[in-house]
Amino acid sequence: MLARSNPSTWLKFLVISLIGLGIFFRFTHLGQKVYWYDETATSLAISGHSLAEVKQEFFSNLDNNEGVIPVITLDKYQRINPDRNVADTVHYLITSDPQHPPLYYVMVRLWAQVFGDLPAGVRSLSAVISLLIFPSVYWLCLELFESPLVGWVAMAVMGVSPLQVFFAQDAREYGLWMVTILVSSAALLRAMRRGSYLSWAVYAFALALGLYTHLLTVMVAIAHGIYVLISQQFRFRELQEINYPILWGGHPARPVFMAGETPTPQELIGYFFIWKFLNKTLRNYLLSSITACLIFSPWLIVLITQVHTATNLLSWITFKTDSPFDLIGIWLSRISRIFFDFNLASDDAWVNKLASESPLFYSIPTIIFSLFLIIYIVIFLTKYLSTNTSLFIALLGGFPGLTLLFYDLAFGGIRSIHFRYQLPLYLSIQIAVVYILAFHLFLAKSWQKNLWQFILVGLLVFGLVSDVRFFQAETWWPQIGGKNLLAMSKRINQSNYNVLLVSNKNDYNLGVILTLSHSLEPKTSLLPIQNNQLLIMPQDYKSIFFVDDLENSLAHQLQQDKTNSLKLVYPLEGFWQLDKNQKT
Repeated sequence: MLARSNPSTWLKFLVISLIGLGIFFRFTHLGQKVYWYDETATSLAISGHSLAEVKQEFFSNLDNNEGVIPVITLDKYQRINPDRNVADTVHYLITSDPQHPPLYYVMVRLWAQVFGDLPAGVRSLSAVISLLIFPSVYWLCLELFESPLVGWVAMAVMGVSPLQVFFAQDAREYGLWMVTILVSSAALLRAMRRGSYLSWAVYAFALALGLYTHLLTVMVAIAHGIYVLISQQFRFRELQEINYPILWGGHPARPVFMAGETPTPQELIGYFFIWKFLNKTLRNYLLSSITACLIFSPWLIVLITQVHTATNLLSWITFKTDSPFDLIGIWLSRISRIFFDFNLASDDAWVNKLASESPLFYSIPTIIFSLFLIIYIVIFLTKYLSTNTSLFIALLGGFPGLTLLFYDLAFGGIRSIHFRYQLPLYLSIQIAVVYILAFHLFLAKSWQKNLWQFILVGLLVFGLVSDVRFFQAETWWPQIGGKNLLAMSKRINQSNYNVLLVSNKNDYNLGVILTLSHSLEPKTSLLPIQNNQLLIMPQDYKSIFFVDDLENSLAHQLQQDKTNSLKLVYPLEGFWQLDKNQKT
């Protein structure tokens, strides 16, 4: 009945209105929020310069103590250089950031050449890409539920989702990744339904695009593979119906196993693979997946050759929470932010317990909400949806999401609570909720319809309130360290004197300086120094700040120096203020 239901005029009007509001929130104030650490890496990539060149510029004069440079010197590493091209962007990724495949970065490089390389111009590509979410989720809902009505409801929910709005204004690849997840999933279901070579070629191409967008597409591909195997209803008992293949020398009319025969393990394994390859859908799926992997193989070679660089850059994910309960609590709490997000969470990358992640008055209700939502989804899909459809939704989100969670619980780490890594899970939950809403709104009894209309209105209102808060905010919690970066730049710019910003020789601190360079005034100068080396500060600067590790002995040396008054201003970033007295 739901498949035969067509969306009414009032529903279409409501959905179009919500999409219009969603577009407004996606494209307004693109340059307002702090340009955070990861986005700075995007600008460095499209500049065509390498990380080695930045280090050479920043740390070249350490030995002779002549390293004071104007902050505007770093602009060339955050703007497009006309002497560099797309090949230089790819070279940067290969040598400095190989865990990020090149598709998005090539696109944003070409985009910035036309629309500008300032934060608003760079982010505008993500905003445009976010519009592809609407046709993508509509197509997937058609393939899953055969219902245009569910597709319209999905576009309404996606239009005001704070998750979607945030990634529409983030100069990273995650908005594009969500599109490739939806498109490749829809392409797979279409290929299985139609079975044509063209449809399987579309799936192979969509999967390759996903791999070239984000490496965790591998987990989505595995989920697809598990679904294909199970949906084909493979059972070992079906080996009884298979004939000996001619290529094995058996007679075509003779059953694989005669009555009373027991296959050897070798025969069982052999016939398993023969059966799999003789099945048309499985054969086409394997060929498509192999094709996608072959298309991706050039970057796979890059990963293998640059694995040391990639693992060093990802070392932060091994940070551990205080207990498994904190990890699970944070994981559950963040699921609620798909539908409503009031920016009450911490933007600290090193959250180690639930109480420091967000206020308990907010996190506990969101945990209860998410837990109830997951349980209800499982019960509902099992009861009302076909086995194949519910299986696909469960695998698409459950396999990547739970794999990361179980890995963290077993071996430690914070992969599972990293908001961007859980996008397959969040998308599958959104799709499940959309179907549940459509089901109850159009097929339930009258009193139930009223209840679910109230729930739908509540979700939409909460989403819009979240979007308004996002519209007004200067930072948002997934922008790791954004609040501190904004406060640091404001503090430095408030000085009435020439400002000196000091940083020790550290790759992370260099990233912080590049991030701050977007908002610092030209009066600011930079002084890189050797680690733990106490230098005589230049006399021309009355306002001195420096970025340093909290445990670095240089900070302790300066604290013990009676001629200086050292204040720790923002300890989470190791940001210090040095007040010079008249003796120096």
